[in-house]
Order: sequence, then C-alpha cells, then structure tokens
Amino acid sequence: MQAKQIKLLDCTLRDGGYVNNWHFGEKFIEKIISDLINSKIDFIEVGYLRDDYFSDDYSLFSIQNNFLKYKKFASKIAFMIDFEKINQLNLFKNIEKFKDFTLRIAFKRPNLKNALDFSKKLVEAGCNISLNPMHTINYSEDEIDYLIKKTNEIMPSSIVIVDTNGQMIKNDILYLSEYFDKNLKSEIILGFHSHNNLDLSYENAKIFLENLKNRDIILDASLYGMGRGAGNLKTEEIVSFLNEKHKKEYKINIIKELIKTFIFPIYQINPWFLTEQHKIVAINKCHPNYASYFLKNNIDDINFCEYVLKNIPKNYKDVYNEELISQICKCGV
Repeated sequence: MQAKQIKLLDCTLRDGGYVNNWHFGEKFIEKIISDLINSKIDFIEVGYLRDDYFSDDYSLFSIQNNFLKYKKFASKIAFMIDFEKINQLNLFKNIEKFKDFTLRIAFKRPNLKNALDFSKKLVEAGCNISLNPMHTINYSEDEIDYLIKKTNEIMPSSIVIVDTNGQMIKNDILYLSEYFDKNLKSEIILGFHSHNNLDLSYENAKIFLENLKNRDIILDASLYGMGRGAGNLKTEEIVSFLNEKHKKEYKINIIKELIKTFIFPIYQINPWFLTEQHKIVAINKCHPNYASYFLKNNIDDINFCEYVLKNIPKNYKDVYNEELISQICKCGV
C-alpha cells in the first residue's frame, strides 16, 4: 500500500532564494519554471508574494502585477505569503488575480489564530491555499489540536508539517504524521517541508512517505538542496527514489541538466552545506541563523557553541536575535 497520490513541490526559487537574496535573473526564473514543468514536477513555488515592487530578476513578486506572466502555468504555480510581512488590505484588493494560483501561508506560533482567520477569508474569497505552520514540532498538543480543528473548518487544499529548524528525527516524523493523519479531514493533502541541518532530510522524507498509507501527500524539495544553512531535501534525490520505488515518471535528466547549468554555478560562489554548527544548533532546537552567526564569526568550538545555545532564552530559540547571541558570546569568552 502507499499514499493515494504522492506529489512534489520544488521550492528552489523561494527557499533557495535565501542563498542569493532571490536574485536569480529573469531568464533563469523562466528557465527553471519551464524545465520543472517539463520534468513533470507537480508544483513550483516560484517565490514570495509581497507588497513592494521588485525587478523581474528577483523571485519576489508584487501583489500588484509582476506575477501575471505565469498565469498560463497557474495550476502548477505556488507563491508563499509570510503572514507577518503582508498587507492584508492590499492583498484582498487584488484578490481576483490570485484565484488560479496556490497561496502558501507561512506563520509562526504566536500568530496562529490571526493567520488562520486570514486563511479562512482567503478560502471564502475563492483562493486555493496551503497552511504552512512554521516550527510545527514545537507546537503543544493543545495548539496542534486547535490548528487541526480550524484547518478542518477552513478546508485548505493542504497543510504542511514544517521542520523550520531541521531538528526533527524519526520519532517526531512518526508522531506528527500519524496525529495529523488521524485527525485531519481525508480530503486535505498533508505535506512535509524539511531542512537538512541534521543530514536527515532524505530519510525523514521517506519515513513521512512510508508512514502515510491512505492520504494524498506532498513533499517539498529544492534543486541540489538549495537553501540557507545546510539546505533542503534534494529534488533530484527524492525524484530518483519516487521513480524507482513508487513508479513515478519525473524526468530526472532534465532536472540534472538544470542543476549542472544553473544551480551548481551558484553553489560554487555561495555554497550551502552541512556543518557541525548546523548540527549543534538543530540539536538544541534553535533557529538555523544561529549557525550562520557562528560560521560568520569563525566560532568553531562546538562546546562553546552549545554553551551559547543553552543560554538563549526559550522564547528566542525559534526567533533569531543577533544582538542577543552576540552578547551571550561575549559573556562566555
């Protein structure tokens, strides 16, 4: 037995944008979209939707107009909305433009209720949405129950378990996937978005996939794992697995050529890779930008890194604060 339908969403242009400040170039953005469509990837998350105007060279899109050229691919195109960074009034003024696309609503635990109220309004307006609760593993059971209850009322197309810190291990995957599967309405697709800070993205994706037998699911991945810190699940890796084990027909040769021609040159200039700093930050359930701070400041004593992380107050573990970590580092020297 296997999930009813297994689908892939490539998030290179959105999550990968943390590597190069979303400055891919217009031709590259158009090339990656067309090649991923030709390779039969199910969905492409093409970037963030925001209020400001951006050049066509960036995978950041204005609410006003500069995404409309992708309307012909709308059934495969998703935009991410950061709940904290969007002008809701402005969005709803332009709501008719988005009804053919998927809007992925990313939000943090403190914004849970307001983000769900916002999402409900989007569904009522006729939008196709996905809920992306960041740091899902850090929700309390009561918060998860509330999230699932409201999701069942809102009826988005999907909800995604988001491993923001890359801290989740096998038991976390099993617990969350089973809990959501048991309590979530069967029509709602369940997704998984991972980060590779413990070098577990690929294994966790397979665990998630194999633990859900009768529900449609979606996995997020990026080309060559492009993303901040240690990167994400690699599109080419999970594609090869799904083609072999689940009889999918993704065109791996197109994907590999795309990586060789466009992604690897970016990697050579500004690489993303796993470090001991990323591991220790994930183990301590902290935001991945704390690992970036250690690396930027050449702090490679892992025991000292752990001392610093353990002294970060709980309410700042999920939210990066450079001034705070700088002060802790100075006090610990």
